[in-house]
Amino acid sequence: MRFHRDDRPKVFLSAGRVLGTILVDGFVNGTWKLSKTRKSAELLITPFASLPPAVRDELVAEGDTLLNFIEPDMIDSGVTVADDPV
Repeated sequence: MRFHRDDRPKVFLSAGRVLGTILVDGFVNGTWKLSKTRKSAELLITPFASLPPAVRDELVAEGDTLLNFIEPDMIDSGVTVADDPV
């Protein structure tokens, strides 16, 4: 993984834990988190910097693919990209 300056601590947590990451042009540019209930699942993408609309659209499409893979039986699911970068 390649990081922009100062982004590494946003990904690596204590005790060796690592958040799910998104890559943009080969660099870690944000994190993702899955939240689910019994009948729904949401993938929240939190970018580290503002993203162009085309990149946001690609991330949502990839997120939908990921959700369909890991939670194929969910009735309600969706992908959200946080408006404010971390």
